[in-house]
Amino acid sequence: MLLPDWKKLEHLAAEIQRQLSPNSMISHNVKVLGQDSGTDRQIDVLIEDRVGQFPIKIAIECKDHSSLLDVNIVGEFKSLLQDTKISKGVLVAPSGFTKAALKLAASYDIETYRPVDTDPHKWRCAVSIPTVCDFRSARIALRLSFSHPLPIMIPYDPTGIMLYDQHDQPTRTIAEVAAQRWDEGKYPVEPGLHEVPLCGDLPAKIDNGYGQIVPIDLTALIEVSRRRFFGQTPVPKIKGFQDSQTGAVITNAFELNLLDPDDIEKNWKEIGDADPPTLAALFVRGLYCLSVSGP
Repeated sequence: MLLPDWKKLEHLAAEIQRQLSPNSMISHNVKVLGQDSGTDRQIDVLIEDRVGQFPIKIAIECKDHSSLLDVNIVGEFKSLLQDTKISKGVLVAPSGFTKAALKLAASYDIETYRPVDTDPHKWRCAVSIPTVCDFRSARIALRLSFSHPLPIMIPYDPTGIMLYDQHDQPTRTIAEVAAQRWDEGKYPVEPGLHEVPLCGDLPAKIDNGYGQIVPIDLTALIEVSRRRFFGQTPVPKIKGFQDSQTGAVITNAFELNLLDPDDIEKNWKEIGDADPPTLAALFVRGLYCLSVSGP
């Protein structure tokens, strides 16, 4: 038996609320006795919980209308809350609410939501998060100094010199170490010019060209620049409610797609140091890779 859409919406609201408040009792299609009317009143979704010795009841009313919900719906729901003595009410309407309905609901302390769900159904949403991506790149120069009382032979391109560890074992070339430490985020990433020890706190040693492993001072001169882009990050999976008063999405979990730096550079808007065109909810910082490891 196929359920009508309005019933499916009630099930969806109950499912979302169970995820948002897994420790509460969530009931669907409940009858609650009206204290003033003396008759049973139907509640689409009832949330029951307890704060200390105080029982809490919250009613969710679902409306699958083709147009914006108006003040009459809000007034009828307020009457139901008063009759059942339920302290808090929530209206869920995928179609949204008129401005007057939102104003009246706020005066009654009634929440006004839309379902947000990426699963396949009538009210499926395509969701994305406004995002600023801040890419940092670096140009690295080297300064080498040597004070050991031994001769040293420096090649024309010192970046290819092999470095040795504290046990005088070969590790990587100067260029490879510099690139690796940048890619791992171990160098400063703020825009500007920085001077830092190439190997951090580890000693730097090289072969002096005559078969002797000697210590040297290696300084990395790092010039950091940045490019900032604004775009939308797709959200392939999310379940929650959107507050129609504020636009905020209420959820306790969601998944994000991995961002493709090439796609960002090609299709997103580069904004430099300017503010994004709309308020960003996600800020991502990435480092342009200086080295590519083989398989």
